[in-house]
Amino acid sequence: MDKTKSPGISIKSVHLLECSVGDVKQGADLNFSLGITNFSKAIVSDGKVLVVTVSFDLMQGIENPPCKFQCTFVATYTRPADTENQNMNWDEFKDHVAVAHLVPYVREFVSNMTTRLPLSVLMIPPVNTHKLMLEYNQLTLPKSPIATPVAPVTPTA
Repeated sequence: MDKTKSPGISIKSVHLLECSVGDVKQGADLNFSLGITNFSKAIVSDGKVLVVTVSFDLMQGIENPPCKFQCTFVATYTRPADTENQNMNWDEFKDHVAVAHLVPYVREFVSNMTTRLPLSVLMIPPVNTHKLMLEYNQLTLPKSPIATPVAPVTPTA
């Protein structure tokens, strides 16, 4: 690999941290709406390791969902100790990229689990992770107050 294009960051591991599946309605159509319910990241080990935890809800925003299906994955990223020669630091590593790394694991896990439930098998199509993170941020970040327009003051003589 061309060293000038390598970000110097690699995935060390991906783990399923927890899963909750329940309230299955037999024979129901399996509509889904993939959403992120929690996103966190922490830099550890003197800046050499980044741990990203993402919780997904497959029924986010669906009225009368056919089931409850939530899962949380953790990705651990590493980079060499020599950070002076890195092409990318942790601040430049975008959140939606970490989500993009996790979505194939979510896709496989969901497909595998739904084959074992009294539902049709769920196949998650490609996901726009940038949009997914934007939606999460809109739901979770504090809203800035909207400034009330002030009428111009006319000087009096």
